[in-house]
Amino acid sequence: MDFSKQDLNHDKDDDESNFDDIPEQIELILDSILTALRDSSTSVRWSAAKYVARITNRLPKELGSDIVTHVLQLCEWKDSDSSWHGSCLALAELSRRGLILTQQLEQIIDVIEKALLFDEVKGISFQFKL
Repeated sequence: MDFSKQDLNHDKDDDESNFDDIPEQIELILDSILTALRDSSTSVRWSAAKYVARITNRLPKELGSDIVTHVLQLCEWKDSDSSWHGSCLALAELSRRGLILTQQLEQIIDVIEKALLFDEVKGISFQFKL
């Protein structure tokens, strides 16, 4: 994720404050947490999803929108079920906190529909052998 200064022209409450007060380490922390959404451990994915939402809640809307976009990019057919599960957990947490912008809803619904198909296909391919 690249949060360059030129992309940061809007803030959360439309006041005139700038983004210079956001530490640069936030990008590194978010990269680590977003990577943890793909972890093989469910508890790691769950914690990462919660912290993505908590951090996003404290960032300006434009940055929050970028984070939601990045979470949506984790949902590719080639990705593992861990990646899909982690991104769905993150989307749920972001939604629960009201951090999803209206213009992103259609894309999120499409991803969730694909996630349901992804899970169904995976479940159908499982065969129990005695």
